[in-house]
Amino acid sequence: MLRTFLNRKAQPGKWTPTAQRSRAGGSFPGPLSPEKRMITNSELAGLNEADLHHSLCVANLDGARRLCNDMIDGTFSASFSHASVVMSLLHHGIELFLKYAISRSGKKVPNHHYIRGLLADFNAAYPSDKHSLELPFITQFLGFSEDEIKELIKEEQHDKNWTDQMARYHIDRSGSPWEGIQAFSPTSFLEEIEALLSRLTAVKAEIEKEHERTAG
Repeated sequence: MLRTFLNRKAQPGKWTPTAQRSRAGGSFPGPLSPEKRMITNSELAGLNEADLHHSLCVANLDGARRLCNDMIDGTFSASFSHASVVMSLLHHGIELFLKYAISRSGKKVPNHHYIRGLLADFNAAYPSDKHSLELPFITQFLGFSEDEIKELIKEEQHDKNWTDQMARYHIDRSGSPWEGIQAFSPTSFLEEIEALLSRLTAVKAEIEKEHERTAG
């Protein structure tokens, strides 16, 4: 069960999270065995916005990779609903990586989930080829003219979060099932996750080098 605890410090009006005492007032027992120990959010204390985004990015991508592996070996159900969870984790991980990078560049982080828009902000902050990314969840318009593509992207921007919502819900905002046939191959998807993880690790290293140079 997830519980949130608040501990009011001496400073008026300031609240900080804590996991020191239970709702009934008793102290948590300890130390606990690894499988029973309480996991707190203390690892996040003192992290800046960029590092907070990246911490959760890594957790989401690790989760997507783990569940894909589990689906392949049969310990995670191979249903489309379960596959949607894997896709949602990957989508969120990518979103958080882009927000980490935008924040690290010193720019304001958008509050939407639109991967195409976030990637455009990322490319503006990091135009070099060494930072280039090819990401899923961006519709590729094949066989259309440039003017037609511009119009299609305008239509897409009316609901910027649809790719995020598509992985999280089986129906759209109007209550209708998503159009088209959807399919998922855990083996192919795992290969894409592994390749993406490798690329994101390399890009992060370049971003951190650049940040150290400018900060110094």
